[in-house]
Amino acid sequence: MIDDMMKNETEKGCDFPVVEVVTLIFVAAKLFGYVDWSWGLVLSPIWISLLADVCMAATLAVVSLLINSTVNKK
Repeated sequence: MIDDMMKNETEKGCDFPVVEVVTLIFVAAKLFGYVDWSWGLVLSPIWISLLADVCMAATLAVVSLLINSTVNKK
């Protein structure tokens, strides 16, 4: 049963690691001299992914607080 639950949890996410692949491509392009970008820009897929996660967590926290405050008023 636990194996089935874990299998279902892993099936919900994206199977293809897009951020990691794009980051590796950017790093390889930087190391081989194909692009003259700063390392901050080269690693931008990671930063963008982290920023999206933080924004989603903040949004969920605000929604949760709003829901709890309206439920507690009743």
